Amino acid sequence: MDVLLSDSLDELYESIMGTQTVLSMPTMPLNTDGIDPSGSNVTIRNVNITNFDDAVAVKPSHGRFKVAKNGCSENMLIENVNVKFGVGMTIGSVPPNVDHNCVKNITFRDINFEYPLKAIYIKSNPNHGSAGETAEITNVVYENIKIHFPVWWNIYIGPQQMKEPDGRGPGCMTYPFGECDTEPLVSINNITIRNLESHGGFLPPGIIRCNETNTCENFVFENIEIHGWWEQMGWGFITEFAHGTSTNVYPDPGFGTRQTEQVFELFSIRNMLKFAQQLTNFYKTNENDITAWEVLLGFVIWAVDYVL
Repeated sequence: MDVLLSDSLDELYESIMGTQTVLSMPTMPLNTDGIDPSGSNVTIRNVNITNFDDAVAVKPSHGRFKVAKNGCSENMLIENVNVKFGVGMTIGSVPPNVDHNCVKNITFRDINFEYPLKAIYIKSNPNHGSAGETAEITNVVYENIKIHFPVWWNIYIGPQQMKEPDGRGPGCMTYPFGECDTEPLVSINNITIRNLESHGGFLPPGIIRCNETNTCENFVFENIEIHGWWEQMGWGFITEFAHGTSTNVYPDPGFGTRQTEQVFELFSIRNMLKFAQQLTNFYKTNENDITAWEVLLGFVIWAVDYVL
């Protein structure tokens, strides 16, 4: 998949970085999903994906969606995939539906990420459904995952941050700076992540956000090691209303606790100065990783344009 950079972004990059530096990769053309399967008994294997949206996004099915067995997107294996940039190996988004949206029995295995915006991504779609609308995401396994220099989140489980092309969705791209409602009508249970290794990256290691009235249950994290510059800030996972077990996991995801407040406390003037200092140190040790800095700059440009 080839995606071209727009002239306006190219000019903006040149105005910031100078004419001696050429932007060598596309910058944030969203809605460029790689593969979006919906149905049952699907295998995706031996694929290279370069894009700036979901690499593989398993979409939900429901009782009236005849392509899926038993009205549920289920029994899928996605393995041996290399992803450059991209927004993750994804479930969703999954909104509540009167016919019960469903995704279950999905395995992502042997996945390598380079400079992902997100890597592991499970997203509900908080559309504030009415009584009788329900959905479930259950029995999802991620195993043997390698991540190099995540630009945004290593692990994101929670409400979709982007708006849909038609304007629906929460649009909480700047979280944790502001509210981002979770969806009580979508149940997320039995999620396993094992054998994951990540190095580099800017933001805290991950977000796991569930709803207070419909908590996430039976999460299993095993043999996970995530490192990045955030370690110097003392940051960790942002976790809300999720329960499970963790074995040989760094940093600890904090299942059974509510770890949102610590993030907001860290965004003080004093810590922002420390943040800048650590970013400078991080640059000195990673300045030769040009692609990472190009992706980060592209993301910042896009995010500013999105907010404005």
